[in-house]
Amino acid sequence: MTPAWSVRSFPAGVEANVFEPGDIILTHRGPFVGALIRLGQRLRYRGALRCYAFWNHVAVITSVQGDLAEALVRTGVTRTHISKYAAIEYTLIRVHATPADQAEMMDYINHVVGEDYGFVQDLTGLLGLITFGWVSVGFSRSVNCSGLAACMLTRMGAYFKGMPETMLPADLAFCYG
Repeated sequence: MTPAWSVRSFPAGVEANVFEPGDIILTHRGPFVGALIRLGQRLRYRGALRCYAFWNHVAVITSVQGDLAEALVRTGVTRTHISKYAAIEYTLIRVHATPADQAEMMDYINHVVGEDYGFVQDLTGLLGLITFGWVSVGFSRSVNCSGLAACMLTRMGAYFKGMPETMLPADLAFCYG
């Protein structure tokens, strides 16, 4: 069976030019926090699965022009543009959402723009890594980058084994191959 999504990687300096609301990108942000996220993800993703721990940030495409919504440490859920990643490699995951699903997904994004960054979700994500997924806690009123994308994707029917709010970039990379 063919997956309902497609994946394409873009090396630094090469930019995607076709976007649909609801698509996501996996990329890198922040040398210190990013390194900690990758280190933590490697607790779960070892051996042949270690490649999924390569990514430490997720952003959501919100328009055909490449506008983004992303959860950033300093500003919380913020609107930006994909051009900020022109010099950084990223992988674009096209989810091929229907127009009705896109509307639901963008409604969710519009409601969470301005929420605080989810430091607590990051800590509970670490707890989940340490306990091999047996303990998972979610909190409202704050969002981390991969939780933002995972919660949005549930609006189109995506199902994840764990709580979407506590997912890590590596979890999304693994789910979408």
